[in-house]
Amino acid sequence: MKIFWTAALSSVAILTWSPTVRAQYGGSIPQPLTQAAYCPTCAQQGEPHAVPDVGYQPWQPWHDAAPGPSSGDLYRGYSNLDDTNAGWYIGGIAGAVFLADQKSEAVNPNVRRVIDGKFDWNGAGGMLVGYRFPVHPRDMGQLRIEFDSIYRDNGIKTLLSNDVEFPAATGEATSSSFMFNVALDFTNWHSWITPYVAGGVGVLYISETLHYGNARLDDHDVVFAFQGMAGASIKLWENVELFTEFRYLGGSNPKFRRTSQSAPTVLDLRSEYNTYGVMGGVRINLY
Repeated sequence: MKIFWTAALSSVAILTWSPTVRAQYGGSIPQPLTQAAYCPTCAQQGEPHAVPDVGYQPWQPWHDAAPGPSSGDLYRGYSNLDDTNAGWYIGGIAGAVFLADQKSEAVNPNVRRVIDGKFDWNGAGGMLVGYRFPVHPRDMGQLRIEFDSIYRDNGIKTLLSNDVEFPAATGEATSSSFMFNVALDFTNWHSWITPYVAGGVGVLYISETLHYGNARLDDHDVVFAFQGMAGASIKLWENVELFTEFRYLGGSNPKFRRTSQSAPTVLDLRSEYNTYGVMGGVRINLY
């Protein structure tokens, strides 16, 4: 019986001090004696056995652990990440606009009347407000939506009516556009310049006042409009950027009424309206 108890106690002792068994049942494997563990408390008390361990890091709970990759790591490959913030912006735009040659024909098919007008280059200006959407990984660029309103004014240069030129013709064609645009900024292009393309639709108010011979065209119309832009922006300050662009704007066949002292005294004309402009401006970020 004495031999049995001696063998049992010996087995328990062996199992208790076995590192493998202790680790399996929740115990900890003792550190090797050849390397002293670093104890911050011992180091503060100046005890000689407190040898620093190069790999020591103080324990911290999981909620204090170092954060994972920052959101900027998700956009690796975008060289101008600072420009990819989302938010509202406002701006102004101005430039030179050319009104393409305008051909106006009588709406009544029984009347032959064709008026060809050539216009000068002139100025244009307006305002804009927009919103930038956040950029997501592997996007082609940053999406923007924008509303702009631009006023244009082009003076008449030469005018022909049924191929007869009127050298003394005077007048102008003006327009005010109200457009909703969608733009794509290629934010991964370069660190300081961002090319973009855009397109939009909206409404166009056109007014024409032309005087030639004894005839007069003084009327206005509101038509559907469409436009396309291509340009580039440059960051000037943290929240300010300059941009320049080429812009096309077209209106869908406005109608004007011409009056004259000779027959036909009243004539409705279907016309054209297409402009090409080199514009520039500034955007101010509000975020």
